[in-house]
Amino acid sequence: LALPVTYHFLNGIRHLAWDAGYGFGLKNLYKSGYFVMALSLAVSTGFVFG
Repeated sequence: LALPVTYHFLNGIRHLAWDAGYGFGLKNLYKSGYFVMALSLAVSTGFVFG
């Protein structure tokens, strides 16, 4: 349960950045997507085992 909740929260922050007009380039879209996935994995691992 930690991973989907963390991913949803962090991806929501990503969408708020889009609403503010940041990160619309194709390169930035991929970078931010991979960053959210990696950070979600790290944070949720910290929640579970930390």
